[in-house]
Amino acid sequence: MKKAIINESEVVELYKTLRKHEIAKRLHTGKGRIASILEQYNIPRRRSRITTPELPKSKLEELYINQKLSGPQIALRTGIRENRVRYLLKVYAIPIRTQAESIHFTCQQRAAGGYLGSRGGRTVTPEGYVRVMCKGHPRAEKHGYVLEHILVMEKKLGRVLIPWETVHHIDGDKTNNREDNLELISRANHTLYKRMCAHCELRKRVRLLEWQVKELTRASQYRMNEVPTSEK
Repeated sequence: MKKAIINESEVVELYKTLRKHEIAKRLHTGKGRIASILEQYNIPRRRSRITTPELPKSKLEELYINQKLSGPQIALRTGIRENRVRYLLKVYAIPIRTQAESIHFTCQQRAAGGYLGSRGGRTVTPEGYVRVMCKGHPRAEKHGYVLEHILVMEKKLGRVLIPWETVHHIDGDKTNNREDNLELISRANHTLYKRMCAHCELRKRVRLLEWQVKELTRASQYRMNEVPTSEK
């Protein structure tokens, strides 16, 4: 098995703020290999405590609340340890996300920029829909996958979709999951979209409007018939 390629200068730079086991975990290698690289550069063994970079409350709120980054992602971007991030969240009294919220944000990030492959990430169903690995989501399948257009619409709305809500692709391309190509409709209207012409968008919308007007007319006539004669 080939060893992972590691940038030795990066190891030296990370050793200024991280311990050897933390560097090994971040670079996906063994602690002994990190130690051999440090010995190769004649870097003495550190005995003093590491000086952790300061992370002000405004910066932490920007990363954790506005950008929706997780603790490990914040640690990777700022160069501080994960347990230090958790400690600062408690010190600054920043509300910590629940497990369900963390799962939801992680899935949305995968939907926004994940890769297309067979080992997790994003895959394509036989029907042509793109799905994303998102274990714990309310609409997750047996193996933990969720349709990507559902996650994109939930990110746009800022909430989880109601069970009877359906996401429709405007241009008919099931892999085009941009926000401007998705609209939220009911299941009944989505069924009408599928039954109508799949190649003429104008005809689909005209027939849908005609059907909605007909249903509204029937409902209004039914309500008028229910009104007693004395009140007319």
